[in-house]
Amino acid sequence: MSTWRRAVLLGVLGLVLLLSLPLVCVGESALPIAPGTTYTHIYRPAGPWAIHVVATDLSQEFVEPRALLGGGETMGRAALAEMVAAQASVAARPVAAVNGDFFALAGADYAAVPLGLHVLDGQLVTFPDPARSVLYILSDGTAHIGRFRANAWLRGPDDLLLQIAAVNRPPGYADLVVFTPRFGEETRADEDTTQFALVSLSGPLCPNAEITAKVASITKTGSQRIPPSGAVLAARGVSAYALRRVRVGDTLALSLRIAPDVGEIRQAVGGGPRLVRDGLVSVEHIKERFADRFASRPHPRTGAGIRDGMLVLVTVDGRQPGYSQGMTLYEFAELFLELGCAEAMNLDGGGSATMVIRDRVVNSPSSGLPRAIANGLGLFSSAPSGPPTQLSLTPSAATVLCGESLALTPTGLDAYYNPLPVQPQEVAWECAAALGTLDQSGLFRAADVTAPIVGLVIARLGGLSAAMVIRVVPGPTQVVVTPARARLEPGQVQQFCAHAYDEAGKPVQLPQGAVAWTCAPAEAGAHIEASGLLHAPSQDCRLTVTAHVGDVCGQAQADVGAETAIIEDFEVPGDWSYRAGPAGSPGAVERAQDPQHPGNHCLALNYDFSQGSGTRTAHAVLNLPLPETNVISVAVLGDGGGGWLRARVRDARGTSFILDLAHHVRWSGQWRRLDAWLPDNAKAPIVLETIYLAEIREDRTPAGAICLDDIAIAPLADLEGAGEPPAEPAQPQTADRGAGSDSMTELPTYVCRRTQEPMVIDGHLSESIWAQLEPVGDFRLVDGKGEPQLPTEARACWDDQYLYLAFVCVDTDIWGAMRERDDPIYEEEVVEAFISSCGDVTRYYELNFSPHNVVFDAAIECPESGDRHFMKADVSWNCEGIDSAVQVVGTLDDHSDLDDRWTVEVALPFSQIGRDGNAPADGEIWRANFYRIDRAERGEFSCWSPTLSDPPNFHVPGRFGRLTFSTQPR
Repeated sequence: MSTWRRAVLLGVLGLVLLLSLPLVCVGESALPIAPGTTYTHIYRPAGPWAIHVVATDLSQEFVEPRALLGGGETMGRAALAEMVAAQASVAARPVAAVNGDFFALAGADYAAVPLGLHVLDGQLVTFPDPARSVLYILSDGTAHIGRFRANAWLRGPDDLLLQIAAVNRPPGYADLVVFTPRFGEETRADEDTTQFALVSLSGPLCPNAEITAKVASITKTGSQRIPPSGAVLAARGVSAYALRRVRVGDTLALSLRIAPDVGEIRQAVGGGPRLVRDGLVSVEHIKERFADRFASRPHPRTGAGIRDGMLVLVTVDGRQPGYSQGMTLYEFAELFLELGCAEAMNLDGGGSATMVIRDRVVNSPSSGLPRAIANGLGLFSSAPSGPPTQLSLTPSAATVLCGESLALTPTGLDAYYNPLPVQPQEVAWECAAALGTLDQSGLFRAADVTAPIVGLVIARLGGLSAAMVIRVVPGPTQVVVTPARARLEPGQVQQFCAHAYDEAGKPVQLPQGAVAWTCAPAEAGAHIEASGLLHAPSQDCRLTVTAHVGDVCGQAQADVGAETAIIEDFEVPGDWSYRAGPAGSPGAVERAQDPQHPGNHCLALNYDFSQGSGTRTAHAVLNLPLPETNVISVAVLGDGGGGWLRARVRDARGTSFILDLAHHVRWSGQWRRLDAWLPDNAKAPIVLETIYLAEIREDRTPAGAICLDDIAIAPLADLEGAGEPPAEPAQPQTADRGAGSDSMTELPTYVCRRTQEPMVIDGHLSESIWAQLEPVGDFRLVDGKGEPQLPTEARACWDDQYLYLAFVCVDTDIWGAMRERDDPIYEEEVVEAFISSCGDVTRYYELNFSPHNVVFDAAIECPESGDRHFMKADVSWNCEGIDSAVQVVGTLDDHSDLDDRWTVEVALPFSQIGRDGNAPADGEIWRANFYRIDRAERGEFSCWSPTLSDPPNFHVPGRFGRLTFSTQPR
């Protein structure tokens, strides 16, 4: 083709592109990244949602999924891109990856342990959580979603038979666990752990393996080296005692069964909950022990789906106002249906939500940087490398402000989409002059435009070419400033950030210096730097912070000082008290002189976390009624102790909420004002029950004192038009399931509503009142240190004659052997209610119900401390007129399959349990607790109000919650 004809054609092509491309939805085109594998970036302004999708055909021969660990071949925590790079080799080139299972952000040596099943190259890394979903790949290359439970046993000399509780997880009270080299070099177990080093294993530790091993050594130490080709058995309490006759040289047999047996599992990553089942939305968060708010609130999400032999991995960005808010689980499930998936499940999300394509993070993590996580799922290609057959550009699309620059990176791809390096100087660059200019290094400089314009940048290398879409805009159509609202003390600083978007809602790159910041009113004397850092003035005021990008601006509000209503300044003595967890731990609350301002009074909270174990707390009990507000505020004089500072509030329904004030009190010798936003679903009037310090790390034992002063609220009128509250900060997490943990030392309260509806006790919970009522609250392990594997929900209501109770128990194996009234069914599987109506909490009624609807009832006297030496039980007492029914979803007494749940419905006559045999009055408060015993595996003892006892003890009346009777409808 002659030069002039080529020039004319390029000019026409550029003109056509400039005119036509604004009508094209370029964001949803699938980009091939490996054989049978594509990446798609979808942007939906209606959400707004930024969605990233990878789909791979599992039937093709080159790309295979592989479970990833943060430490490479062992447990650890690392950013997803680092995990992928650690597994890269000539034979296995990274294609894509997403983050995996939930894990604990805190927990010292065990913070990198995934909470569900993890199988890596056929080897068992961790046991499954029987309530949670798992994505697994079989040896035939097919992907599936399911739930599993472990059934693992140790056999040894003298008819030794002992259940194995876990693999590569810390042994709890009376547990026996197995540590493998996948955990690391050492077990790092507690000092009271007896550990057996195993060698000469007959085979690898795989799901459904039966292996033998020899005992090489026996020690009782806090850490034991794990033999590189062996394992370690770690036992505590009763389990250690059961192994007391095992000797060096003994042969032991390990059976590591996973039910159901689905075949050879090559890779597996846990998560949950299930989102899609059999082509229909099925958000199973309750069954899998996730809170309603986790499902119903938008968050960053990662998930996996299956469609026609393909594996679909999806990440949705979130917590980024104006760009992508995140999805509810219901919206996430609908997205998988839209993508054609017949099965889908959720993986860990929030700050962990990450997608990597080759070596680059393609999504926008909510915290700004990719989080170090415990595990993930990657796709790797073994396709042979060849000469380049095509060219690609990074980024694949961009929106650029006029006059600004963008560096472009070319990459060669062979026939199997393997990336090959290309030098930008070797490439011939082209773009329409109306769009901008390109130099030889691939640096694009946008033209000056007065209206948005779209065009292509074309790169050519030999006979190869690549094109990318660039939008050049004169300015953004929207600028969002975060945080939308801030509260500062005079003289403090606050960092603001600007985010720009075009008319399609797509983010516009803002180079350094593109944002001009102002702060009004000018007479307030505030100063804001070019970086967006605000310096508050010395006097109280309300400031409007504005980010200008050309003619478009975004605003935020900053309240400086006392534009609040102080409701407690501690200048007058009040009825405040101290409470600690565990009970009896040293500490005190006292009204004191402000050490920095003579004549001013404050409340000193003295604490000592050097005693006790697990989570320790020190509470200033306030019970302070709050006027209507969105925000509470408190001034805190820190001591540098590093404690987690929180507040607990109770709303009009009796529902309690935990608010974070500071994740770590690391400042000392200065006052800081801390704010917390009240939950949207908290119903006024609201009471500030306590402000407390918590320490969740076993290795930290601080002691000291902080001071509280000038508790204040921001009146609702002051907050109108201020925008949404800041996104919830990431919370410290304990080793139970990777979620923020309440100290659980406060007594919970439940508002028991009156029902006008006729109640039929049949176990079906078909009456409308049960659907209207909220559960009493999350059940916790009795010691308060975590959540049970199998969740339980309890509800209560009443009428003139009966107190009605309902329990829903998720259970994978439902059984019971006892059949007679007052049999000791508490030695099997039961739900229990302990109820005290007489005003003396040490006298109460115990009522137990089994899956066979066997009833045990007794009248109990027991000290508040739960000292069993002084407990008296009258088993001859029967609750006359009691009515109960049980419905089982599963096969009762069949241990060979997986069951679903069992439901209990009970009517307790007030003539038997009421104060003086009468129904309660409106507002009357009883004391009660609700319990669940499950005997599967090592057994779980859970309850509404943890008794904080280890070993488990349900009979601690001082820990009973409050049951408040109300005649008001919900």
